[in-house]
Amino acid sequence: MTTAPQQKMGAAPAEKTRDDPALPRLVMAAAFVLYVLTLNSWVTFQSLPVVTRVAGWDWHPIYTAPLHYILTLPLRIIPGSWQIAGLNFFSAVCATLTLGLLARSVILLPQDRTREQRQRNSEPHGLLSGSLAWVPPVLAVAVCALQLSFWEHATVASIEILDLLVFAYCLRCLLEFRVSQQEGWLFRMALVYGLGVTNNWAMIGYFPLFLTAVIWIRGLGFFHFNFISRSILFGLAGLSLYLVLPLVASMSASDNTSFWMAMKTNLANQKMFLSYFWSQRFTIILLGLSSLLPIAAISVRWPSFDGELNAVGEMITRLLFRVLHLSFLGICLWVFFDHLLSPRVKGGGIIPFLTFYYLSALGVGYFAGYVLVIFGREPLRPIGRPLALTRLVNRMTLGVLLMVAVAVPAALLIRNQPQMRITNGPGLKEFAALTIQSLPDKGAVVLSDDANRLHLLEATYQFAGRKHENVLLDTASLNFPAYHKSLQAKYPQIAGQFLTLTNIGAVDLLQLIERLNSNRPVFYLHPSFGYYFERFYAKPRGLVHELKPYPKDALSIPPMTTEEIMENQRFWNPLAGETLARAARNSARNGEARILGAYYSRAVNHWGVELQKRNLLKEAGEHFALALRLNPDNVASQINLEFNSNLRAGRVVNVVTTRELEKKLGQYSGWEGALNANGPVDELSITLQLGQIFAVGGNLRQSAQHFQRVLDLAPNSVEAAVSMAKTCIQMGDPDRAQQITAQIRASLKRFPLTAEQEIELLNAESLTRLAKQDFAGGESILLRASQRDPKNADVIRLLADYYFRYGKNLTNALAATEQQLQIRPDNVEALWRKGFILVQMGRFDQAAAAFTAVLAQRPRNQAATFNRAISFLQAGKLDEARRDYQTLAQELPAPLYSINYGLAEIAYRKKDRVEALKHYGEYLKHAPVGTPEYKQVQERVSQLKSGQMF
Repeated sequence: MTTAPQQKMGAAPAEKTRDDPALPRLVMAAAFVLYVLTLNSWVTFQSLPVVTRVAGWDWHPIYTAPLHYILTLPLRIIPGSWQIAGLNFFSAVCATLTLGLLARSVILLPQDRTREQRQRNSEPHGLLSGSLAWVPPVLAVAVCALQLSFWEHATVASIEILDLLVFAYCLRCLLEFRVSQQEGWLFRMALVYGLGVTNNWAMIGYFPLFLTAVIWIRGLGFFHFNFISRSILFGLAGLSLYLVLPLVASMSASDNTSFWMAMKTNLANQKMFLSYFWSQRFTIILLGLSSLLPIAAISVRWPSFDGELNAVGEMITRLLFRVLHLSFLGICLWVFFDHLLSPRVKGGGIIPFLTFYYLSALGVGYFAGYVLVIFGREPLRPIGRPLALTRLVNRMTLGVLLMVAVAVPAALLIRNQPQMRITNGPGLKEFAALTIQSLPDKGAVVLSDDANRLHLLEATYQFAGRKHENVLLDTASLNFPAYHKSLQAKYPQIAGQFLTLTNIGAVDLLQLIERLNSNRPVFYLHPSFGYYFERFYAKPRGLVHELKPYPKDALSIPPMTTEEIMENQRFWNPLAGETLARAARNSARNGEARILGAYYSRAVNHWGVELQKRNLLKEAGEHFALALRLNPDNVASQINLEFNSNLRAGRVVNVVTTRELEKKLGQYSGWEGALNANGPVDELSITLQLGQIFAVGGNLRQSAQHFQRVLDLAPNSVEAAVSMAKTCIQMGDPDRAQQITAQIRASLKRFPLTAEQEIELLNAESLTRLAKQDFAGGESILLRASQRDPKNADVIRLLADYYFRYGKNLTNALAATEQQLQIRPDNVEALWRKGFILVQMGRFDQAAAAFTAVLAQRPRNQAATFNRAISFLQAGKLDEARRDYQTLAQELPAPLYSINYGLAEIAYRKKDRVEALKHYGEYLKHAPVGTPEYKQVQERVSQLKSGQMF
């Protein structure tokens, strides 16, 4: 029988294997070539936040990731056209170094964890050697390098790939120390780990695991004071990077944030992420089954059980260990194909979990080495001749491993390379170019609710080496004064247009856009709605929309001319044949393309609605179908397509929302979120509902347009007509409201009303008369209805509300309200109205009783408590009033100045000078300055302080 030393496969000295850097360098070279060949030449949605951070397009100060900030400082000063390529190349370098560290770490893994391994491997520290020792590190590097998330982050700007490099270096330091026992490796790890913590919140979460590993490897030597103190000093040196960005912020002229505020912002950001992942700890544990659990198994050096097991027991134990290790190898390989429980899938494509993939790759390297040791070698001291069957099984297992080492990377390459072609392909650049094609070359103001769209334009300008030629405004940031300050520096040519207010409201922003529009065209990059669209209407121009001010007194949007429709069709028709068809195909297969498909889908759906409103039903249906192909989750285009089919068949009926539609709608925060993501809906019931939502939000012009659209499609819709009449009243057009209600009355013979519709119509008719200052006319309408049905609670409610709104006939308002309460004594709405009427009539005791009745049903109603406190105060019941005010002061996080005023008045009437001054002082701190009440309080405080009173 051949001796053990001759049986080892290509035995080589352990020291040579350990110190030979050739293999890591070779795999780094191969990986670098791969990433350079597939390097993205532009941006992706994933890399865009990093690019905007480095290029300075994002107005928010940088408080996080100081290590990335320092390492990319050179890229901040190079020409803009090179910045994107530089950031992408930086990621490729980080990924290459990470894979080199992975190869080195696999080489350093101990192959002496089980008894069988120790029987077959006598190398120092259990390191793997032999002619096939290259297989585990190469396989580990290959599967990691070709995993889709890693590959994506290696070819575009990424902070996560830098974080992974730091993580990989810390692991390498641990393994180097295990072999060399040189403390310098642990001190380097402490320094780099501190740097990593400042850049990556996940390093805080991994800290207990690393600390346990150091103690496990070093043993009792860990607890030496000199070692611990030096390790802490190196760690603190790394953590000092926390100070960099706060120092930069405190020295910046454009940033008013203090050093400590910037520091707390970074720490709070890390705390937020850690808290979120703690809430998702069960998902993390599930993902750890393919990464952390195998690494934990590697860490344990299993005992030999010599003499403790009989032959059968030893055989079973050996078999179990083999099955367990082979299972771990299969699991670690399987995870790289992104199954349902993989980090990529569970992270939703947003959180890459690259460290989990790295640990799985480390597991692949170890377990592949285990197979080489167990099935590729015979024991160093064999007992008896091995069976022929055993040799055959060993050779077959070794052959399978070699096949896996080739097949798995090849399968990953075949599977993921098409994905990378899409991710790093020209689709996003093409979308940005089409957007710019739809805009003027210069001088335009460009608005967007989505900062990413603006950043894509910035990237296009920078990549082309062009200066900024349009004013790009992020509407989501326009209410922040700091954003206006940054705009003044960015656009000095119109710096005077931006606001210097401390509080910026909707009216201020509307006035800003109007000023900008006075000498510049204004565009929106996508369909939108809200208060801007009360003053402006959106005219489609390709992918974008030009904002035009409404003609004076115009309610509806001016119709597009035939030429304007043809111009837009000339834009969309060529796209639908090639660009959009390709985008639709890619969106079904790729995450990046899916986002781009949603962008296109929203625009295509909007143009389809525009065509449908012009009765171009066939063309509209084609656009809705295309929008749905671009984004199958576009609930708006799905509803529009079904409604379009009904219209083309001559049926003007509502689309019945199915469970599938409701499920899709559930992923958005109501209709506002759905419209923002998908574009407009043109369907009867939803259009009516949206009109009512706009009315509640005070967007009356848009509300009226939705009601008018319903009436265009279904002229006999009473609900839409009544809602339209109410909106006209709110807009100050009672004549039109009266015309609408009269038309409804005239059609009653053909279309009788339900009881609910009759009440709504009565309400609209009476409010129309009230708006025209025809109080008697509105009163007579409601009185006649009351005479027809004296016990109708809804009519009585309308009458009571009508008198209350009029405000000059409180006696009748109170009588109608009392009548309402006779029918239903617990009617909270009526009790509220009764309390307010009694306050206006000066009957404060009775008003307090009414609000007490409200509180009996709504004990936590703070508004009722506040009004009862006022009523008690005016009635002279000071103790009761003080009790209510004190209750409110305790319940509210910051008591209102009106509460301080009430408490001060009570103290003043009780002649408690100290208490009165205290609450008057709080009032003066928070109340609006310059009101008559404010001046009165100032005079009273002056008198109290001078001793002229009491």
